[in-house]
Amino acid sequence: MNDEPSSNFSDRKMTSGAQRILTQIRRRAAENKEDRPPLYEWLVQELLGEENRATEVLDLPTSTLGALQNHYSSDFSASEPFIFFEWQLTLLRHADRYAILSSVEAVTGTEHLLMSAMELDASTREVFAEHGVQLEDLVEKIALPDLEIGIDLEDEIQVKPAGAGVVDEPTLFRILDASANRCREGMRVVEDFVRFGLNESFLSRELKELRHLVTETLRHLSQEKWVTCRDTLNDVGTTTSTPSEAYRGTPVDVLRASMKRIEEALRSLEEYSKLIDADLSQRFEQSRYRFYTIEKAIETNFNSRERLKNRRLYLLVTAEDCRYGLETTVRDSIAKGVDIVQLREKRRTDRELLEMAKEVREWTYEQDALFIMNDRPDLAAACHADGVHLGQDDLSVGDARKIVGSQMLVGISTHNIEQAREAIYAGADYLGVGPTFPSQTKEFTDFAGLDFLSEVAAETNLPWFAIGGIDLSNLGLVFEAGAARIAVSATICAAPDPRGRARELASRLFTNAEKNVKM
Repeated sequence: MNDEPSSNFSDRKMTSGAQRILTQIRRRAAENKEDRPPLYEWLVQELLGEENRATEVLDLPTSTLGALQNHYSSDFSASEPFIFFEWQLTLLRHADRYAILSSVEAVTGTEHLLMSAMELDASTREVFAEHGVQLEDLVEKIALPDLEIGIDLEDEIQVKPAGAGVVDEPTLFRILDASANRCREGMRVVEDFVRFGLNESFLSRELKELRHLVTETLRHLSQEKWVTCRDTLNDVGTTTSTPSEAYRGTPVDVLRASMKRIEEALRSLEEYSKLIDADLSQRFEQSRYRFYTIEKAIETNFNSRERLKNRRLYLLVTAEDCRYGLETTVRDSIAKGVDIVQLREKRRTDRELLEMAKEVREWTYEQDALFIMNDRPDLAAACHADGVHLGQDDLSVGDARKIVGSQMLVGISTHNIEQAREAIYAGADYLGVGPTFPSQTKEFTDFAGLDFLSEVAAETNLPWFAIGGIDLSNLGLVFEAGAARIAVSATICAAPDPRGRARELASRLFTNAEKNVKM
């Protein structure tokens, strides 16, 4: 199990109680000799084992709280493997969202850790539901309509005293009003494109959540009072423009212009709101950083769709598994419909692997197929591959980008919906989704199955490939689950007729794509 030497929370706004509990879990994880420690169960054990804000928000009868404590006093085994600091990062990212909803200070506490666990872990959610506790009820308890924000909303907002040359109150309100309008208008334009142009469910939700957060922050700044200072008729900005503002060649031009407008407006809101309330200004700063990440995911989504358009059949090759040798298998399968080839070799020296990769690069280039290097961004760059594919235990997308640059494709294997969302947010160009069925080339203890394919199909239109034991006999089930692309290995490499198998798979994929276009 991977771990870090210390739990440093200096860069996060957290209560001491939340820090203490996560530190205790880290120590338990470090002492645990199993690869699959029950981290969520340990978290709830710690949360229920003392008086804190989490138990206060739960507000349960003594008997119910005791029943929960008894349930979590037994030994548990996790349902899936965890790397502690990846688990902690995901937990805190969701907990931070609840903290933002509950107070202007957005300090993450034990109650937010509990709600994050209930959101992320189905078992935790079910146990609390059995005792009458629903996540939605806890959210409603903390998200009070009148937050303590350090401003008397009944009185006029007072601008902080300043020296000569500083803008007066009406001018300040006009600046904030204009920036707020630009921000929300831009968000709606971007949200419409992501929703209707990209048909992207996950990113649409992220944008909607961010828009509501900005609107809530503006409400606490008493934005309605700014309108009285609005002077559109005499605003010099309404009569000045540049040629580029009047021209939008494509919907994507509209999208990109609106994304920049949002970022500029959020920065203006952040800076000028400091004259009213520094804490609320931090919310605009957090929103701006969050939108930067959303912008990256949108751009990656759009560019990846273009680069992987009509590329549906992905072949993973290992030389010793190829019935007719590596070169014959690669060349023949590409000739009959394989669009992407990934070289996956685990037993070669770096020098041997690089020489082999250069050969596969040459064969794929000659036939206009993409070449992906498995696991190794350094070798992908050295052999001029089209991309690199990463597993959950490999380098992050960001670290891989530092090696391969911005133009190379970066794919990630995902085994549950949270990993898929994280990969989209991180800027992955495509996803490997599975394993769907038992495979001849790779052993798995657990299978995500067809349900996971359906989840991803409903969540994103970023290019993704169903993988794991897929062949002609079960391809129909894969299509029914929503997959339009597949990644295979043994069904082609070990086939008596690899050319014929590749041709038939490619034909089925094409027919499925045509059917979906007509629907």
